Amino acid sequence: AQCAAGLLCFQRSDNETIPGCKGPGGGRDWDYCYNTSGLVELSGGNDGSATDLAACTGECDSDAQCAAGLRCFQRSNGETIPGCFGPGGGRNWDYCYDPCIPQEHASSVLTAINSSDGAASPSIRDISITGPCGGALRGASISDKERGGCWRHVHPETGNVYDFSYWVSAHEGIARAEQRYNPVAAPAREGKAYMTFPDNICTYSRTDMRCWSDYKRYFQFVGLLDETLAFSALPL
Repeated sequence: AQCAAGLLCFQRSDNETIPGCKGPGGGRDWDYCYNTSGLVELSGGNDGSATDLAACTGECDSDAQCAAGLRCFQRSNGETIPGCFGPGGGRNWDYCYDPCIPQEHASSVLTAINSSDGAASPSIRDISITGPCGGALRGASISDKERGGCWRHVHPETGNVYDFSYWVSAHEGIARAEQRYNPVAAPAREGKAYMTFPDNICTYSRTDMRCWSDYKRYFQFVGLLDETLAFSALPL
C-alpha cells in the first residue's frame, strides 16, 4: 500500500538483491518498492522428476530439469533469481532461469569491451564472451553527439573496409549497360570514397543479403574503419 501504482514492496531480511535496484540502502533488513514489469513470478511445485521447466519455474535440482538454454539457480537464503520475482515455495527452493537475459549479459559484454585496449580501430571492438551466452560479437561506438559515447551490437562486418578495384571491370551490370554506365566506378567519379550497398553491387532484390555473401570473396579486405594503416600495406 505504500508503493506507487504498479510497484510491489520487496521484503528483505539479509540484504537480498532487489530487482532493478542497486546500492546498500538503509540496512540489510530495509524493504524497498520495485517494478515487476518484465519479470516472471516464481511458481511450481517440488517434483523431483519434473523436466523441461520454464524460466522462474521450480523446483529444480539441476540444469537437466530446465528447458533448453536455461539453468537451475541454486538458493540457500531466498536469493533473488534473475528475471523472476516473488517468494516462491521457500527460501531454499531452486528455480530455472535464463542466464542470457539482457541485464545479466550486459556486464560481461561491457567488461570485454573495456578490456579491449589497443584495438586496431578506436570505433570497433571484436570481443568474445564465454559461458552460456558466449560467442563472438562486434561492437561499434556511437559518437558523443549521437548518444553520449555508448557502444552498440552491430553486424560482424560493420566497419570493414574493402578494395573494390576488381569489381570495376567484373561487375555484371556493366555488360547490360553496354558500357554506358559503370555502377562501381560511378561513386569514384562523383568524388566519393565509399559505395552504398546494395545500390552499386547487387543484381538481386535490393533487400537480398545473398548479394553480399555471394560476391564479397572478390573484394580484398583492407582493414577497419578508423584504423591507421601504412601506405605500403595497401593493396596494389
